Amino acid sequence: MSKRRKRAPKPDLFIDESGQLDLVDKSMEQQTLEKIQVECLGMTFEDEDNRREYFLNKLREKLGDSEFRKIEGFPKADDKDILKLSDPPYHTACPNPFLDEILNFLQNSKKENSLDYTKEPFSTDVSEGKNDLVYNAHSYHTKVPYKAVMRYVLHYTKPGDFVLDGFCGTGMTGVATGYCGEPRILKELGYKINNKSEILNENGEIISQVGARFAFLTDLSPVATFIASSYSNLSDLRAFIKEAKSVLSHLEESIGWVYEFDGNRINSAVWSDVFLCPNCGQDIVFWNVARKNGKMQKSFPCPACRSVVGKSASKSTGAVKLERAFETQYDPVLKESVRVPKFVLVEQNVKKGKKRESITLTPSDSQNFHQTLRNEKWPEIPIDQFFPGRQTNKLINGSGISHVCHMYTPRALFVYGSLWNIELSSYRHTSLFRYCLSSINNYISRKQGYFGGGGGVSGTLFTPSIHIERNIFDVLRRKIQNISSISVASARKVFTSTQSTSDLRNLPSDSIDYIFTDPPFGESLQYSELNFFVES
Repeated sequence: MSKRRKRAPKPDLFIDESGQLDLVDKSMEQQTLEKIQVECLGMTFEDEDNRREYFLNKLREKLGDSEFRKIEGFPKADDKDILKLSDPPYHTACPNPFLDEILNFLQNSKKENSLDYTKEPFSTDVSEGKNDLVYNAHSYHTKVPYKAVMRYVLHYTKPGDFVLDGFCGTGMTGVATGYCGEPRILKELGYKINNKSEILNENGEIISQVGARFAFLTDLSPVATFIASSYSNLSDLRAFIKEAKSVLSHLEESIGWVYEFDGNRINSAVWSDVFLCPNCGQDIVFWNVARKNGKMQKSFPCPACRSVVGKSASKSTGAVKLERAFETQYDPVLKESVRVPKFVLVEQNVKKGKKRESITLTPSDSQNFHQTLRNEKWPEIPIDQFFPGRQTNKLINGSGISHVCHMYTPRALFVYGSLWNIELSSYRHTSLFRYCLSSINNYISRKQGYFGGGGGVSGTLFTPSIHIERNIFDVLRRKIQNISSISVASARKVFTSTQSTSDLRNLPSDSIDYIFTDPPFGESLQYSELNFFVES
């Protein structure tokens, strides 16, 4: 890592009231904040910020209602955090108190339903569309592709109907209801559309009608409803993409030196766990002994005493299980000395001209790297500890990781925290920026193994002994570019609520036309433990 270079601020940046350098271009901010009137629930507001502020004040009042807070699944959070994450009436990081008002308003303008409703049972392949750009814009433990959900929604509902998904996850049902009004997507599914906007199947039979439906999405997880709400707000992204790229470039100019080594730009790096030989007590850098012909070896000789060892004991090879090595060091995030599992930086892949080259690091290189970062002024980073559970216990007892912040390499944590703390020119742009950041979380954490695919082992908190660290600026820049080609219907017809589906008292009775249910897999996946990693 090269010594940090000091750069003079660019003239298009300005100083905010706190005296800190603001990363938002003035002209861009002014352009983004142009006054555009918006309508919401029959009311007209000067712009989106005024609309949000109006409903935030109403939500703030509602948070003082003790009965409201008794709704099952009400998050354990400060009011200020709930308000900061909410975009009412469309999304609240708590039970949505506006659902009654929303449904009454929409019901008044809804066409009368025919009393004779008859539909045959319907079934289709729920794995359809897993290679879709929209589906893959954000990862989650399990989710049904929106194209598969669309077929159900089209079969059972008509335009303007109200659809409920009580286990919404990333909100694919909300995407599906919106795309029911997009002829291009409908044709991709093999449907035909006549001049009456009726949808025909492959046999020429009328099965539905073109038109978006309204979606009401609930989930216990705040990160799930945040992602679901963001998915429904991906229209007209040009201003966001422009600002996000500018912000990213400005921050990279400021702290990009962390991804430099001997004047060369770092593309990626390799980190290795360190173990102790149970026979001689010698430190063993896993990277140095466990690889052979590009593959991981289950057992190998200790470099010092030559006894056969491995991550697991083996009767067939006679290997004895390695012990995990720990060290005590000062943690700049926890602001105290802590005992942590030992892992070291062993290799960095750098760009030299037009070529890439892997450079083996010495112990002093790794030590200098750690010391340089410890001396930096760190951004505000959550210091939550993992709670006991099936996946978290494996992490705590197996990898020795007790805090969420230790799920990242020091460099990744420093950069990721710096990016997360950036406030863009509007709530929407900040939310979309953090939507992009949360989507790369697994990919830039210690879950990312040197061997195997991106994002780590799905449905677990497993951290491999050899971890590949990506350049976060590169990863985020690609993610922002990828979503630039995504577009959803501009009219916001998705409403999210953070709560338990077992208590929907804030949703009026007899108000929903169709319920799409894709419930969680019970004990197969520990959702609360997996989500805690992102929510922290």
